[in-house]
Amino acid sequence: MANPLSSSSCLNGFPAAVAGDRYMSVVDHKGPASYATVVTGTPPTGGDVLQASECGLKYITAVSGQISDDGQFSVEATPTVGGGGEATSVILLWVTVNTGAQVGNATNLSARTIRLIVFGR
Repeated sequence: MANPLSSSSCLNGFPAAVAGDRYMSVVDHKGPASYATVVTGTPPTGGDVLQASECGLKYITAVSGQISDDGQFSVEATPTVGGGGEATSVILLWVTVNTGAQVGNATNLSARTIRLIVFGR
């Protein structure tokens, strides 16, 4: 099994091997200074890009987001690749918890941190 990469965003002890050549990483991710709303398409564009390297990984298989440190936001992730392709990054779509609506264009989320559970290799 290949060794995971190091990353200062990962919690201590992660990435950790979970099955075969797959690792799980737990990451505290800061929001962007100027959020760009996600535009649907193949692939979608905009959003907040999470790089596999930020998670101590080379590729991202899946991401599970939690609620931000202030309870105001949550995230959904799209790998922007289909058909079994491997992603080196994913797009995070930030949502306001109270309304369920995507965060507006140019919103400053840099003071917010969201914990992500990331699977990959």
